[in-house]
Amino acid sequence: MRIERHGPEYVQVRWAEGVHLANGDTEKARVANAEEIWESLRGQKTLKVTEYAEAFFGKAPRCIAYIRARGSEDNQDRGLLALGQRPFRPIDLANQIINLAGKRHALEYERQFRLDLAASQTALEAKRQAYEVQYQREERELQEIANRRRSRDQLAVASKFWDMFLTIGAILEHEAAESEAEKLAELGRKIEETEYSISQKTLELRSLADRATLVQRLDLANGKLNGASTVRDNLLKESGAKQSKRTELEREQTHLLKVAALASDISVAAAEVKLVNAEQRWLAAGTRKGIIGSRRQEKCEHLEKLEAGRGGPAGLALEALEAEGIRAVSVLDLINLSEDSRVYWEARLSPYVNAIVLIDDDNAAVVDRARLILACHPGTPVIINAPTTSLSGGQDADPETSIENFLGALQKRMPTAEPDWVVDLELKLEIPGGYSVPLTDRQAAIAAVQAELEELDRQQQEALRLEGEAKSGVEAAKAVVEAAKAAVEANEVSKELKVIDARLRELEGLAESAEASLGEARENFKAAQDEILGLDKRIAGLKDEIDRLRSGEDGTTVLRQKLADARQKASLARGVASSWKEAAAIQDIEVTQERLEVESVVVSGAARDAAFHQSRTGLRYAIAAVHVVREGEDAIAGRTPGVLESDELNQKLNGDLTELYLWSEAHHAAIVRSFESVSRPLVAWLEWNGAEDHAREEEIDSERRKNKEEIDAAEHRAGETREWIASQREMQIAIIDKAFRDTEKTLNNLLRSVNKDPIRLRPRNTDVQDVEQPLRWELHPQWIPLEGKPVEYTNPPNTAELIILHVLLATASLVAATSPRGRMLILDESGNNLDGPNLSKVSAVLKQISETHGLTIVLACQDIYTDRVARFSAGVIQLLRHSRSDALNAPPTMMHGREEAELVDVLLPYLRLARPTGSG
Repeated sequence: MRIERHGPEYVQVRWAEGVHLANGDTEKARVANAEEIWESLRGQKTLKVTEYAEAFFGKAPRCIAYIRARGSEDNQDRGLLALGQRPFRPIDLANQIINLAGKRHALEYERQFRLDLAASQTALEAKRQAYEVQYQREERELQEIANRRRSRDQLAVASKFWDMFLTIGAILEHEAAESEAEKLAELGRKIEETEYSISQKTLELRSLADRATLVQRLDLANGKLNGASTVRDNLLKESGAKQSKRTELEREQTHLLKVAALASDISVAAAEVKLVNAEQRWLAAGTRKGIIGSRRQEKCEHLEKLEAGRGGPAGLALEALEAEGIRAVSVLDLINLSEDSRVYWEARLSPYVNAIVLIDDDNAAVVDRARLILACHPGTPVIINAPTTSLSGGQDADPETSIENFLGALQKRMPTAEPDWVVDLELKLEIPGGYSVPLTDRQAAIAAVQAELEELDRQQQEALRLEGEAKSGVEAAKAVVEAAKAAVEANEVSKELKVIDARLRELEGLAESAEASLGEARENFKAAQDEILGLDKRIAGLKDEIDRLRSGEDGTTVLRQKLADARQKASLARGVASSWKEAAAIQDIEVTQERLEVESVVVSGAARDAAFHQSRTGLRYAIAAVHVVREGEDAIAGRTPGVLESDELNQKLNGDLTELYLWSEAHHAAIVRSFESVSRPLVAWLEWNGAEDHAREEEIDSERRKNKEEIDAAEHRAGETREWIASQREMQIAIIDKAFRDTEKTLNNLLRSVNKDPIRLRPRNTDVQDVEQPLRWELHPQWIPLEGKPVEYTNPPNTAELIILHVLLATASLVAATSPRGRMLILDESGNNLDGPNLSKVSAVLKQISETHGLTIVLACQDIYTDRVARFSAGVIQLLRHSRSDALNAPPTMMHGREEAELVDVLLPYLRLARPTGSG
């Protein structure tokens, strides 16, 4: 066994057949021999502290050894036989007794039974929930089937009222068609009488004198009058337009002359060239301002990182470490260089500008985490075990620190070639120095960046000033361009004004001539009118009479129009009556009328409208039974089971049903259609969604009976399972409880052997209401004196009583195991905290236990207690160390007792039967 205090595996074990002890005349020789033996045992796997016991002895309880009590205060053993002098917690005491008695499996079995019970209950509850979900789904489906049945009943009622609506409507429309036929015959007679009167007036008009010449002369005069009037009006219109245009041009000329005053006789092209140059200067000034702003932002970010210690190439790695709470610093921040050595030392350090130093490097876990983080920053050198105080480059290297070793190695490897150069002779590498900003002095670098920021601020202000001047220049250049363009436009406007003035003068003369021609034409037209006035009065009278007979209120035109309308109405009435008759499936109107009279049915528009309304109401009720129409929407939320809304046919059926519902709710005009065609959307919907309603009802009833039988059977099985698991759980609890009783019985027998008061262990168990956790067992021991009150374990009479209780309790627990024979009990420092008589009593009891139950008991104690325990032992092995130079593992000496052959064979190469001589 190798024990290392600082290694990651502080206990390692290797093994081989035989006894292997390190020998040597001196401590150094024995240590060397131990190393050789360790290396010779490489043939087997090296075991860890958590592996070697199971590998050697298996998983069963076998040995109790409490040597950790020799450790520090924060490494004390909490085992039952530890050297501590305080009581244990009830739960810890119970767990140790369970483990020593080999009943840990009963505790685990009990927990597993509770897990199985919880799983069984969960499965049954899941099945109940699944069946409940299915039941609710089937209830909704049965409700939908009932809705469709109610819809069919409402549909039959609506059909009856619709038939009555069509029958009454057919009779009413038949009567209306007969009335329109009578009106048509009356209009024909009136037209014949009016046409005879027109023919008589026409014969009289033709008998008047011929006036063609007079009319021709009048037409000629009228044409000249109209022509002269048109010429004059055109001249006046053109003159007014020209005058308006002249006024508009004068205002435009005045404005352009004001604007052109800024042009200073410059051409448009020259002004535009100046504008382009000004815009380019403005753009250049803005670009420079942006570049300076970007550079300033970069310098500000650089300054922040420098001040925070994260500047330079190592900044990203330092930020990553700091985010994980690991302290580190750049190598360059730990080094201050004098001016005379800065040039060549910066050349040496330039390949390591991103190197960092870990501050908490004495913590192995921190170093390992740092390596994981730096793996994401490849190429980042890291120095471990380095000081965190600044060092001066160029000093003689101190081998006590890693960073000084690092600088010393750099100095040796890269000697100075020239004042500004260093050379690596092994790599044939030459590096120049001379950074403008010191590489290793953070304060100098910060000062340099601040100086650059001040210069950039000055440049930024200058750039803002130049940009403002350039912008003003652009605005001035634009004004000059506008002025140059205005001067050109003003010249064009002046030319156009001259042309308009010439045309206005010309139009003034033409207007005077046209006015004279118009006066002459008026006089000629008046003369022609007076000449035919007499003849026109008679002709006008006759024509007025003829026109009245033809176009008046009772003229032929109106009468023919009325006749045409009457024919159309009569034809339409016949068609409508025929449509109503066909829709109502009436063969003989008269027979139908007689039937309605017998049934006392009133034939009227109100009766027809009432039947129509009741039929539409029935339709609406039939649709509402299977669908819900949301107010303000033209869509229906369907309840079609098993059909996706995206299904094309289902969408069409729902859309048609939506239209039918909205019509039946809002439409009031009667329509002539059979009920079969009107109700087709609802009938088609019911056939599509409810064709198998009866079969589905029977299927649901059958499935419910089957599901109930399955649930009843599952509950019966679950009940039997619960009873069986509960019995098994109680059995395991009984096993542990019996182990406590057996332990208590054996413990009291042992206590009587040493004349101590008996003990009641008082075990209790608590269910922590977590199936993942085993029962919580607790022990609350009490000393039961022959006289007086019981003494609680938490307030022991004295330390010796507590130690005796712990030793005998652990022994009794081992004895209470199913097969205690073959186990071993090791007690180290067994005489501590016990006086002589008590140690003798305990030794006697342990011997009795060993002989009775086949336990091997090993007691280790100081020489002063040997006489107390030796007489109860089968054998005593004394390890002597005559001087401080003797090895701790010196050969043992058998002092007395019978010599067992197996023990002698094992120790024979190292055993002497008397005190050894010399220092070997």
